[in-house]
Amino acid sequence: MSTRLDVFKVTYFDTKGISFCNLEQPSINICYLAGQFCYQQLMVIKDNKMANQQVNIDTKHLREGDIIFTSIPNYLYQKIQKGTKSKTSHVGILFKKHNQWWVAESKIPFAKYSTLNDFVARSKDHWFEIKRVKQHLNQAQIEQLKKSAEQRMGGCYDLSFNYHSNKLFCSKFVYDVFKEACDIEIGELESFNALIEKNPSSLTLFWRVWFCGFIPYSTVTVTPQSQLMDRKLECVCG
Repeated sequence: MSTRLDVFKVTYFDTKGISFCNLEQPSINICYLAGQFCYQQLMVIKDNKMANQQVNIDTKHLREGDIIFTSIPNYLYQKIQKGTKSKTSHVGILFKKHNQWWVAESKIPFAKYSTLNDFVARSKDHWFEIKRVKQHLNQAQIEQLKKSAEQRMGGCYDLSFNYHSNKLFCSKFVYDVFKEACDIEIGELESFNALIEKNPSSLTLFWRVWFCGFIPYSTVTVTPQSQLMDRKLECVCG
């Protein structure tokens, strides 16, 4: 039986965006949060090691505002990738600063700018694909994209992938930046229920384990796969 203090703690975390918290089982929620923290620390260590690799990237056809997709080689993202029958599990937006290409991204543990080389170096087999909005973006729109991305820098990563939380994850970051700056929706907002129905045999057990038995079926999310396949985008390279 939960105490008032336990319920207060879980309610507090719930206001921070973890909408699937079960108030009757606070111990499970605290374990979930502890697991999130440990997973984040492992991801940071692995990313730092991979980012030191040098990658050969042809940048002559790039434009600011291009969207770059990669494949993160760790258990969580590979399971999501397999479950959504996708070749991508991560996404960011390209900008140029001081004559160098950077990627604005939401990554563990928070949103930041990464050099293009570091972003691609973290991808499985250094795979990447770059797409561009078919609708021509003028300079004013590019500046708005930069402003919207900058405002989200430092935002904490949400391992519950809840679009309506006040935290971020990679595809939500891209979706919100383009929606706010250009009124363009990149990708599809869908519930976990709709997402799982596309491949129930692969996704149901995984998400049940990930969410400690309580899948947030009604929670809305957006995936890199839905953005990669968005018909408003055209391929630049990859």
